[in-house]
Amino acid sequence: MARLWALAGALMVCACASVEPSPPPPMVTAFDPAEMEWAKAPGPNRIRGDGFLRTRGGDVKTCAGLDVWLVPVSNYTAEWASRNYDGQNGGYKPKLMSLNPYPSLSQAATQYVLAKKCDAQGRFAFESLADGAYYVVATVTWEAPSQYGLETQGGELAQRVDVAGGETKTITLAR
Repeated sequence: MARLWALAGALMVCACASVEPSPPPPMVTAFDPAEMEWAKAPGPNRIRGDGFLRTRGGDVKTCAGLDVWLVPVSNYTAEWASRNYDGQNGGYKPKLMSLNPYPSLSQAATQYVLAKKCDAQGRFAFESLADGAYYVVATVTWEAPSQYGLETQGGELAQRVDVAGGETKTITLAR
């Protein structure tokens, strides 16, 4: 019986050992700046919205003071979105991703990304946008007590939005 307990203890120690996550597989689609150049031109469109997550306890946490990005859609960013957010139309990526690494946008692609902060109510607005398709990505995170101290919870929400002809789209990023 003592050997069984010793074996169980050894297995628990091994299970808690730090495991280095493997890097994500490289993106298959090459970045082509010509596919995103259209997004640099000013246009008559707007995308407005808000972002929030609901905790298991029912509390609402918003993106207030956190980053929100506007990423032009291209073949490259469609692959990026599909691998990060459950599909090419967007989705959710939890903050706890240490064992499931996700690919980041290349440095060259980030030059086409607009970044803002959500306001105190968790709202955002992108103005003067060219006709086209964009991914709106909002961070919604907070800290909560855990047995190990404070733990960051939440994640990123993403949605594809198409605009044309001077329209204003209002979206809610939520899960």
